[in-house]
Amino acid sequence: MGKQLEEYNLRKIFEQIINISQNIEPFTVEELWKWTKFINTNEYLNNSLVIHKHSGVPIEGRKEKLNLQNIKGKYLLFDFIGHLPEMEIKQYNNFEELIESIISVNGILNPFTTLQIPIINGEAKNILFVLKYKTEISFENKLEKETMEEIKNEII
Repeated sequence: MGKQLEEYNLRKIFEQIINISQNIEPFTVEELWKWTKFINTNEYLNNSLVIHKHSGVPIEGRKEKLNLQNIKGKYLLFDFIGHLPEMEIKQYNNFEELIESIISVNGILNPFTTLQIPIINGEAKNILFVLKYKTEISFENKLEKETMEEIKNEII
């Protein structure tokens, strides 16, 4: 039998996202719950979203209230693309996968990406906690193993 993923209170995570993003985008908990699409392990939370067939963006939000829903996964990433708008939370299997996604072509350096917030162990982090470890980040750069260990072991 597979290992159980950690679960975290979704409302608390949304509140942390709001706190970090307030100067970029003034979300509300209700808005995040209504429109956020979940990728990977948490896809079951998309049951009541109406998602556009071709773009994958929700065109009709959830009607039910956010109650005591939990989200699974130790490594998550909130991604916001403002011009669509599109909000999603994707679950990753490990820290390295999460960081690689952030610094990839589709990550924070993508001109279409408005905001990304890593969520580690149920705590939303400012994106700068990752970027501070690289003085020159480009799409081709990879994080060295030692740098990954420094980030993982930092008290966040």
